Formats: sequence, C-alpha cells, structure tokens
Amino acid sequence: MFTGIIIQTGFFALQLLSRLPVAWWYLIADVIAFLLQHVFRYRRSVVQKNLYQSFPEKSKEELASITKEFYKNLSDRIVESILCIGIRKEEILKRAIVTNYSLVENLCAEGKNVVAVLGHCGSWEMACLSSSIYIDKYLKYAIYTPSRNADFDKKLKEVRGKFGMKLISMQETPKYLRQGLGETSVGMFLADQSHSNPKRAYWSVFLHQETAFMTGPARFAKAHQAAFVFVKVTQVHRGYYEIENILIEKDPTAFTENELTERFVRMLENQIRETPADWLWSHRRWKHKK
Repeated sequence: MFTGIIIQTGFFALQLLSRLPVAWWYLIADVIAFLLQHVFRYRRSVVQKNLYQSFPEKSKEELASITKEFYKNLSDRIVESILCIGIRKEEILKRAIVTNYSLVENLCAEGKNVVAVLGHCGSWEMACLSSSIYIDKYLKYAIYTPSRNADFDKKLKEVRGKFGMKLISMQETPKYLRQGLGETSVGMFLADQSHSNPKRAYWSVFLHQETAFMTGPARFAKAHQAAFVFVKVTQVHRGYYEIENILIEKDPTAFTENELTERFVRMLENQIRETPADWLWSHRRWKHKK
C-alpha cells in the first residue's frame, strides 16, 4: 500500500511537471544527454559495440557522430515519456502526424483486422498515442511487457491507454491468439525486441549479424487473417515525428510466419540505415547467439 501511494504521488508530480513549456524539456534533455554519454557513460560499451558490428564500413569519426546523436535522441525519448503523461490530444496530433492513415482505415472498412509492426525508431511512445487517436472507429490494442510492480503497471497502462488504446500483456497474447478480440481491430507490436527463447526464434542476418526475432506478430496476423503493416516512425525535426503505414501483406495466410517476419526485418533494417541514430542502440539486441 505504501509503495502504491509513493507511485501515485510520483506520477501526479510528473503530470504537473509535464505541463512545463516543451522547450524547457528539450533543454533538460541536452543536459541528460551529456550526463549519459560522458559522466555516467550509460551502456557506452554496448552502444559502441553494436554500432561497430552493425556498420563495419563506417569510419571511427562517422560512428562517433552517430553515437553522439544517439545519446541526444535517447535523452529526448526520456523527456518525451514524461511529456506523454500529461500531453493533450491537440499537442500529440501536432507532434506525431500519421501521413497515410487512410491505408489502415480502408483495410478496416473492408472488415480486415490489422497487425502493425514497428521498431524502436523515433518516439514509439508518441507514435502509439497518436495512432490511438487516429483509430477512432475500431478496437485498438498494443502488446506490452508489464512491470513487476502492480501499482506502477496500473499507472503505466493509464498513461499509454489515455486515448483509448487497450494494453495487452505478453502473458495474455496466447489467449487472444486463440480466440481473437471479437471485433475489427488494429494492433501495434514493437517487433524488434530480443527474443527471450532463441530456440523458438526466427533467425535472420540483420545489420551484418545473426539476429533472433519474435514471430508472434506474424502468427497473430495469420491466425486472424489480419493485414500485416509496417509502421515507419521518422523524426522530422526535434520533437516532431512523421508516421507512415506501409503494407507488407494484405493476405498473410499465403505466407509463413518466417517469410512475413523477414519482410519486416528488411524494412526495419532499411529504416535504420537511413537514420542510424534514431534506433535504440543501448539495447542488448545481440545477447543471444544462434
């Protein structure tokens, strides 16, 4: 109970702080970036190793430039997660614009479910909030990893579900995989996370490295005949994002889970090569070996 009070108080304080002028938060982000990279050296060795192995063709100077830009982007993601606690609908629609929502709307109008996959590029938090506003006629859900603390998890679901997004935990997905959601739906999956069980993963050469990928989103799409869509989140300039929906496959039943996952992998890799500093390089993505 005492822990719950502390968490609620903390979220209330952050909600008040999130009302501060946005420009102030990005000044704070600059300070955080310096501290993370040069003082605390947050996962510095992980970032450098990931970049070196992913871009062997780049010079030390190029990798150093990407590293510096990455820490700036990482700090922006941190302050944006606080901003999202109290952000208003008008503000999120101004900062995260879905350029072609008509693709999703037309698929749903045909009675198709949609499984949307994205990577940790740009502000995925803002992208999910913005998408949940755009999707106003259909059930919208996102798969997430719950916190071990029940009180914190409850507050997290409130923040991420403030515009109607249904949060489904990883543990609940087998149930929905079997029975569906009962109505036309659009689901969002962060599909580039490290697989917990490499023996069950799909392995692909990704950024020059053998990499394990989850096939859950593809299995979900095949089980419910859902259109498979890639969500490309691009930072236009600081604090502003463009979200583009790209159809991977309208009828996933004609393909295997691995084939669908491979097509996502290639799209994600292309996006990372376009803007390398936008991806989450501090993640221990290659901790498993084939």
